[in-house]
Amino acid sequence: MTTLPPATRTEWFDAAWWQREIDTIISLSDPVLCNLRVTLAHYQLSLALQSVTGPNAGANFHTWAVWGSKKAGQTIRQEDTRTLRRLTKLFGGGCGLGVVAAGLMTPSLVSIGAGLFVGSLLGVGPAVILRRSLNRTGNEILAGNCTVLKDIGNVTARFVATYQEGLGLEPDKFEGFLETLRPGKTEVGGQALLAQAFLHYYHASSEQDIDRKHEQMFLANCYAILHEHIRLDPCIRAAIPFPFRRLVTARLLRFYIGGDAIHVHDDVPAECQQVFPETLRELDNAELIAFLQGMEGWDRNPNALELSRATDWSDLRDRMNFIVDLFRSRHLSPSVFSRPFTDQQEAELLSGCLPKGSL
Repeated sequence: MTTLPPATRTEWFDAAWWQREIDTIISLSDPVLCNLRVTLAHYQLSLALQSVTGPNAGANFHTWAVWGSKKAGQTIRQEDTRTLRRLTKLFGGGCGLGVVAAGLMTPSLVSIGAGLFVGSLLGVGPAVILRRSLNRTGNEILAGNCTVLKDIGNVTARFVATYQEGLGLEPDKFEGFLETLRPGKTEVGGQALLAQAFLHYYHASSEQDIDRKHEQMFLANCYAILHEHIRLDPCIRAAIPFPFRRLVTARLLRFYIGGDAIHVHDDVPAECQQVFPETLRELDNAELIAFLQGMEGWDRNPNALELSRATDWSDLRDRMNFIVDLFRSRHLSPSVFSRPFTDQQEAELLSGCLPKGSL
């Protein structure tokens, strides 16, 4: 079974250290460096959380967030300019479009302003339109990138630190941790969904049956990503003018997980001819089953990858339908556990320098 390497740095289990680290990262003035540090922080947090849930637990929220942040970085660095130019040509050369790229574990938003379209019709040069769009895009992506790290990263840090203090996290210690989360719905600033997520990470940490352990982890990941996408839903919807939502979803939204390219407009592809890992092929956890296929379930075709494709990424249900199948099918994928940077790149990042090589 593929896992992350062990977490060895003692500061990763110190909530106060993480709060200072996250505050430092999100205050960096260089947007490219800031995004890369966010990506690295998610990888470090994934290692720390794995130390609690166990090396055989599979992916956690931050394991996935690494790749959402990597995708965000592509647009922050304006690496998708070529795609934008193809779209403007599609609309007759003068019709400007912005791009949306919403990440799985962090938001990756590219603004599409109505003014782009109107301005192009008035004869504004496509190059100017694209440049302004990408600048605005980078700012929005980075803001979301930082928001997710601050919101969920600090909760993970407190959970891991509490677990270490409790030497196994006794129930009273865990209850104390839950009391640090804001009650209420995500839409009004609450963290009830995160409380559910970390309840299942807590159960997974002591679960010996591997099937039940993976179901607990998968459910925890689903609650965490739902919290993230509900919180950012207004931004995602506002970023894509209604006429272009299906076009953007079909042509521009793809994510790279390790070396694998995943297009959201296609059904989630099976990995090695296996639809789901054996431990997640048949589900027994009643809460997980209800989350996926109950009256308010998030999987429109449970227990299959057919119909997992998204047609309108601005729609929360469409996004979640794709994400739950992606998370379930790739829970143990070697690509998900890939390192985002080399040792040399990590050293350069931590010294405040932009690393060399492919990012």
